Amino acid sequence: MGTSDDPRKNEANCCYGHETGCARHLRQPTVDGKPFKLSEHKDALVKAGLTVFREELRYEGSEGIPPPGIPKDIGGARVYPARHFA
Repeated sequence: MGTSDDPRKNEANCCYGHETGCARHLRQPTVDGKPFKLSEHKDALVKAGLTVFREELRYEGSEGIPPPGIPKDIGGARVYPARHFA
């Protein structure tokens, strides 16, 4: 869901390593023949329970508690291991 309504901004989220300006980044997915804009569907996704904000994450953020695990330094940013809430 890491997407923007502006397809040019999605280049930063490309997991395939396409170069900047690649035509694939400019092609926006469509739903019912209209360009897909996440902002138009957010309320429906929240109502369906597909997009949630977990209380434990809200608490940890407000208390300044770092995520569990040992972070790696990737590109100057601290990246923590993925969390699983199964």
